[in-house]
Amino acid sequence: MKLKISAALVCLLLAHPAAAQSTKALARQYIELPAVQSSLLGMETPAMFGGFLQASLPTGVKISPSKKAAISKVLAMEIAKERPAMEKAMIEAAAKTFTADELKAMIAFSKTKLGASATSKSAAFALASSAGMAPSMQRMEARMKPQIMNILLQ
Repeated sequence: MKLKISAALVCLLLAHPAAAQSTKALARQYIELPAVQSSLLGMETPAMFGGFLQASLPTGVKISPSKKAAISKVLAMEIAKERPAMEKAMIEAAAKTFTADELKAMIAFSKTKLGASATSKSAAFALASSAGMAPSMQRMEARMKPQIMNILLQ
């Protein structure tokens, strides 16, 4: 009986890293898909930052188009420098977040014409929605800050 339990335990311990590696390999395959890479490249364009940058500023602060373009260019260059680390983080997050079956489905979908189109727009969607939420987040932060400080000081 002891031998059966030990053998089963060894099999489980050996199987877990293999499953994790498989999920990580699938995550890497997903992140390296042309549609996902296209989405990431879109994040590096100055045009992508314009709306996000303006929305992230305090209400009433305006930036001239030339300054917005210059700042966006700096942001794009910095993202390009950090891209390998960002991709590594995305692979790790995908491997931890999604199951192997989910990653397989995402890969299959992203390889279709419709899936590739949708996937390539995901970064633009994330930035646009973040930009759209920025004013709400600023208002929420302004309302919450006094309440949080009150709680912390009690």
